[in-house]
Amino acid sequence: MKNINIDKTIIIKYVTYDYENGDSEVFDSKLLIVSSYEDLSDQIKSYYASCLDSEFFTMVSENDSKYIHHADTNQPIESYLLAYKNLSEAENDDEFNSNGVPFAFNHVFMPPETLNLGGDWNTLKEKLEFDTDEQILKKWGLDKIVLNTPQELIDAGYDDFLKILLEGYKNLVHN
Repeated sequence: MKNINIDKTIIIKYVTYDYENGDSEVFDSKLLIVSSYEDLSDQIKSYYASCLDSEFFTMVSENDSKYIHHADTNQPIESYLLAYKNLSEAENDDEFNSNGVPFAFNHVFMPPETLNLGGDWNTLKEKLEFDTDEQILKKWGLDKIVLNTPQELIDAGYDDFLKILLEGYKNLVHN
């Protein structure tokens, strides 16, 4: 791992699950310690490349398109990313006791370099309001952001939204 200042990082849990059966069937999760959006993108690309090389995932062609499937079940995968305040919370997290906050969902990866995480305020706000425990929102200070959203987040274009959000989450973790 690169030599990075831990005060300028955030923990992201990357979870892949069965697209057709929902997140009740998780295929894999990986903890990523990232310093920037570009670092996150690079680590996700590396993760996918490793999973494809090891044949944990496989590429499947359907209707002139390629999709990534879980090799053992041949089910298409989907994924989401959660952010955590510390490594211990991320390591001990589960679907019944989550300390993470939503970061990104429903993205596209096509080897070797195409990664589109994307996101927007309206989608994230809905995840925060309906899918995130109120205590977690308060712990992160996101309850205040939902009520008084910075204009920068509202106006952010698809490509910039997650860059701004990642920096905002890092500030909430380290302040």
